[in-house]
Order: sequence, then structure tokens, then C-alpha cells
Amino acid sequence: MPRVLSALLLAAVLLGVGLAVAPRADSAAAAGGLRFVECLTGKRPVTVEPRTPREGGCKLTGTVAGDGEGSGVNHLSGLVASPDGRSLYAVSNSDDAVAAFASRPLALQQCFTTNAKLRDRGKQPCTLLPHPGTEDVVSGFNGVHFVTVSPDGRSVYTVSDDGSIGLFARARSSGKLTYKGCITGDRSRFGSTRNGACKAIPSATNFSGGLFSGLGGPVTLTVSPDSRFVYVTLSEEPGIETLARSPDGSLQFVSCLRGKASRFFVSNGATSPCPLVAPEANNPNGSGLAGPRRIVISADGTSLYATSARGASIAEFRRDPADGALTFSGCLAAANRGTGPGDPCRYVPQANDIGVDTAMYGMREIAIAPDGTGLYGISTYDDAVAAFARDPATGQLSYASCIGAESDLGKEFGERQGCRRESQATAPGRCDSGLANACHERS
Repeated sequence: MPRVLSALLLAAVLLGVGLAVAPRADSAAAAGGLRFVECLTGKRPVTVEPRTPREGGCKLTGTVAGDGEGSGVNHLSGLVASPDGRSLYAVSNSDDAVAAFASRPLALQQCFTTNAKLRDRGKQPCTLLPHPGTEDVVSGFNGVHFVTVSPDGRSVYTVSDDGSIGLFARARSSGKLTYKGCITGDRSRFGSTRNGACKAIPSATNFSGGLFSGLGGPVTLTVSPDSRFVYVTLSEEPGIETLARSPDGSLQFVSCLRGKASRFFVSNGATSPCPLVAPEANNPNGSGLAGPRRIVISADGTSLYATSARGASIAEFRRDPADGALTFSGCLAAANRGTGPGDPCRYVPQANDIGVDTAMYGMREIAIAPDGTGLYGISTYDDAVAAFARDPATGQLSYASCIGAESDLGKEFGERQGCRRESQATAPGRCDSGLANACHERS
């Protein structure tokens, strides 16, 4: 799934993200499909451009700019709906901004930024958060790229490229946000604690990105179903951090786990506070935590899964709903290079040297079925969706099937194990299939 969700465009679709829309008895809705409803943009149309969609154009935000830059919704990199479906929240890593929307009809309610120079001329469109600066300032929201809402609907959390996690309190009646601060593991002179923007966790270090702090390089996060714990994927440890969440949404460091040693060499003997989940010997996929990205938790709270695009794998954890503690239980992988005795991963039938053409190569995004019987993942490099069966009793995953966009997907490991092709499957590298998004990323 491409990192940039939309260049300036936010669209609401029936049954798409659980929005509270009025039902309509048409064939698309009846079949569980999607129906276009409306769209909103921060880019001012010009006369030479077609007025799409349906030649009617999109509604303009009150922050609209000529090319969208500085609108607060330029190059959206993350989007989430509130549990009640009445609000949407998006982040712009280009504008260093967080935006809140009413879902129906689509309307921009608020936007926040730490970039005091979001526009060179005219009124700044978004509310400035504390400790603002230029677009390069390490402010807790520099390169903000991920956003989520707690299941209780009371908090919105963000993750930024400067190694910070931001917190907003959410009014459940209106969906509006109030900024409550940010935390980081980086207390170096290049970190977001330097100017007081974010609060350092107790184990914070002077290493860039919070390396060896237990919050080194946060990528994404998720909140437990009971809203009591938060789990963060860490690119620099690499692993997963557990945070306790208070009723007011604030976070406290609890523990962390890692799949392999950091890729950075440090001569002073600094080590991570995160213990290894398995020995590194004969563990080529880092226990499924080599460059972890997305976390999902089963509805019953007993299982947690994390993807590794680099390792073409999924790490499995058993979770104690009472105290939030994680216990590593294994991993499922498609890249079997360097395997040997003691490797904690199991391998899918189509596994090969690096995992290419397996529907798991470059897997970043996953989703779990509400009934806990299945898990699904998107492979950005294989242009495919993979399905995994889940044993509700043990949480263990097994490969079930896949559907792909490339006509030769699966031939590396034989047609018997190949992906079922979608009706518009194309030749490799072509971008005219509904699943062939990754070709744009590779180009």
C-alpha cells in the first residue's frame, strides 16, 4: 500500500471506512462493494484541469492553496476513522500537519501544525502547536506520517519521523481535538526535547532517533481493544514497545522487545533495554521483527501480530489482556535465506530465498477479521493480497491463499501454489490493475 494515501484528496465511500452514511439499496451496496459519495481537496483547481470526479469537482477546504502545499492536507500519509464513524483524522508529512474532519458531509474542522512557515504569504491556515519552527524543526510533528484513534474514542495519537508520539484529547460529542503533548526517546541535541517540544521517556538516550531507548524509531502504533495499552513498532531497536495508557490518554513506558540487534554500530557499549525474543543465530528474519511496521490485535485481546516488509514475515505474540504483557510465540515467513537450527520462523509453502513472488514480499499493511479467524496482508512489491487462517485457541497463523495483479505471480514456485489472479491481472510492471499500486512505488 503506498505510503501517500492521496495527493490532496480525501474521499468518502459507502462501506469504505465504516463511515456513518445513509444506506442505499443499489447493487454496489447490496454486494458489499463501494459507491462514490463525495470528496474534499486542499488544492485549488485550475481551468486547464478536468473537474473530477464526475466533472463536478471536489469541495474545497477553507485552507485551500494553489497547488495544495500549505493547505494542511498536502500529501496525506495517514487516515483513520473514529469508532463512531462520525470523524476522520489525517496527517500530512509534507505540511507537518494533523487534520480533523467531520465525515458526513465531509468538512475540515481543524488542522494543527508546528511549521510556522506553512505559507510564505497570507494567514497561516492551521493552528500552531507549541514550539513551532520551520519545516525542518524537530518539533514532535516533523514528518508526521501515522495517526490512530483509541477504541474508547477519547484520544488521537500520531507518529512522526523525528521519533515522537503525539497525543490529542478527542471530544466524543464533536470529534474536535485538543493538543496534550508528545513523548520521545531522543534527548539528543537534534531531538524534539531540545526546545521543550516533547517529553523524554525515562530511558531516553542521547542517540539520534532514540536508539537504545526502547522507543527507537517509532513507525506505527495501535491501542488495545480495552484502550489500556499502546503498542509501538520500532525501526531502530527493532521491535515493539509497550506503553500503559491512562484514562486521560497519557502514556507511560512499560517494556519492549526486539527481534535482532540494531543495525547501528556503537563503540561505547550502549545496549538496548529491549531483550531479544529469540537468539540471533540462524534467525535471518529477525523473528519477524526486521523493520516492523504495522501492528494488529485480535478482538479478544489475546494475540498481537506485527509485519516485517524487509523479512516478508509476520511476528506472532500471545498477549495477556489483564496486564498487556507480550510473549513471543513464533513467526510466519516467506524469505528463507540463511535458515538453520533454532530459526523461530515457520515458512509458507511458496517461500524462497528473499520472499519475492510469494504475496508476502514487502508486506507492510495487515488487517485481522473481527471474528478472529483470519488475517490479511498487502504485498506492495508483489501487487497481491494474502490471506492467512488463524487458530483462535493458539493465535498461530497458517497461509491460506492469495490474489494477485501480475499475470506471472506465483510461477517462481509453481502454478499449484500460485496466487489466484484478479480478472484484470496484467503483465509485470503494468499499472492498470486494481491491485498494481506497488509499481508506482518501484518506479
